[in-house]
Amino acid sequence: MRRLARALPPGLLLVAVLAGWELYVTGAGVSSLVVPSPSRIAAAIAANHADLAHHALVTIMEAFLGFALGNLVAIGCAVAFTYSGLLRAGAYPLVLALQAVPLVAIAPILVLWLGPGVPSKVLLAAFLAYTVTLVNLVRGLASAEAATLELLHTLNASRRQELVHVRFPAALPYLFTGLKLGASAAIVAAIAAEYIGALQGLGYLIHDTRARLDNEYLWAAVVVAAVIGLASFGLVVLAERWAMPWRRGLEET
Repeated sequence: MRRLARALPPGLLLVAVLAGWELYVTGAGVSSLVVPSPSRIAAAIAANHADLAHHALVTIMEAFLGFALGNLVAIGCAVAFTYSGLLRAGAYPLVLALQAVPLVAIAPILVLWLGPGVPSKVLLAAFLAYTVTLVNLVRGLASAEAATLELLHTLNASRRQELVHVRFPAALPYLFTGLKLGASAAIVAAIAAEYIGALQGLGYLIHDTRARLDNEYLWAAVVVAAVIGLASFGLVVLAERWAMPWRRGLEET
């Protein structure tokens, strides 16, 4: 009941927004070339569901591969930065600087180097997932209590034991913060790379429908992309609740 009570206000707001949108566009006679009504967007989704599903699966595959690759590298780098002061002092500032590089500046270069196929999209998605997870995980691994680390040191515990039993448990909230941000960022990155140059995927579909002035189909592709982004975020939230069950009580109070 608590979950239903929390979901009810945003659900009602969404229904109100869609109803107001429908009434305004229909009543004011706004052209679908400017803004299509929600009902026409829904009709476009129903009429092109097979094509949308095909392009959506391509984007999901690219984003998932990039998300997995970026996070695996980020976890390895975060551990290396935690235990190597020299490496952290030399490489970590460069990683932070990479976060300031605009996505639209990287995508055309990767497409030019790797072509319009899957690798360029995976690499761009991996880049975005890598940066957000790395920054959060480095902070998380450093957040372990100094007293606990000192106790392990006196007990002659190995670095692996310290990492597994103290640093990673302390870093889990930070890690999942990075994963939640990275899941949505990977979808955005894959779509952006597809928009720059691709033969399939939602980004390609958005570019193609825009060029053909098929505005209803364009909005349908955007809606599907938004749903995928929300779903990816929600899956990470579920994984977080499973990995840290002790936080459920805190969230519900």
